[in-house]
Amino acid sequence: MTQSIDLKEMEKKAFQSYYEDGIWDMFLGLIMISVFVTSNLFEGIDAKLVRYGLTGATYMGIALFLGFGKKYITLPRLGSVKFGEKRKTDRKKNVVVNVISLVVLVIAILAVRSFKNTPEALDAMERSHIWISIGLGGWVAFITILGAYFMDFPRLYVYGVMYGIGFTGTMLLDDPIVFVIVGVFILVPGIVIFSRFLRDHPLPKTDVGDA
Repeated sequence: MTQSIDLKEMEKKAFQSYYEDGIWDMFLGLIMISVFVTSNLFEGIDAKLVRYGLTGATYMGIALFLGFGKKYITLPRLGSVKFGEKRKTDRKKNVVVNVISLVVLVIAILAVRSFKNTPEALDAMERSHIWISIGLGGWVAFITILGAYFMDFPRLYVYGVMYGIGFTGTMLLDDPIVFVIVGVFILVPGIVIFSRFLRDHPLPKTDVGDA
């Protein structure tokens, strides 16, 4: 029994070691900053095709940063480990939860856009602005925290709360600069963690045979 518990604890520590590189932290910080860039700076571009292209390229670039960073920076230093079925199941649950969240959010946005031009809807939204802002921030925080649970990523609990504050604050203040502030508060610690990771985990030396 003790051996089983020890093995589970060892697997947990090995799994969490992949968050010690700071790449996920920087990824999450960049996502928040990119929300400001795409929703504020890119909105001034009249050509829709260019605007959508830049938006897509921004998020694609951040996603590639996460993928390539893990593959070419983290794995060469920590190696690869095959985890059990529970980890795979938790990852699938995390994907399902995020897909459901995205669908609900898209439906809500479409519903608001369909009715927002009516005087009744505008009046109702103005009166319930605070509750809508808190509700959206709470939903974003809840989904992110749920992801932290399935991913076994402790820092993501804090980032989930910060994500919620970012969305609520932006709606209440009507200023997307809040996204940048939250993003910086996540990005900077990520850079510090990343720098420490590179220092503590240098690339293994490879023996070169004589020619």
